[in-house]
Amino acid sequence: MTVEWLTVKQAAAQLGGVSDKLIYKLFHRGELEGAKIAGTVRIRAASVAAYLDAHSNQKASPAVTAKE
Repeated sequence: MTVEWLTVKQAAAQLGGVSDKLIYKLFHRGELEGAKIAGTVRIRAASVAAYLDAHSNQKASPAVTAKE
């Protein structure tokens, strides 16, 4: 399994252009998964998608049932 990594700037862009500072804050609080390698933070792309899903105000569509 290959993990896609994002820079802080890329993650910020995917979250609608939030600040780099917010990405660092979310990373340090554990709300975004990532790694710090030689002082450089990388964020897992799947973590950004999960964060967006968890904080979305969209409700799931009700299941459509077939009439019998």
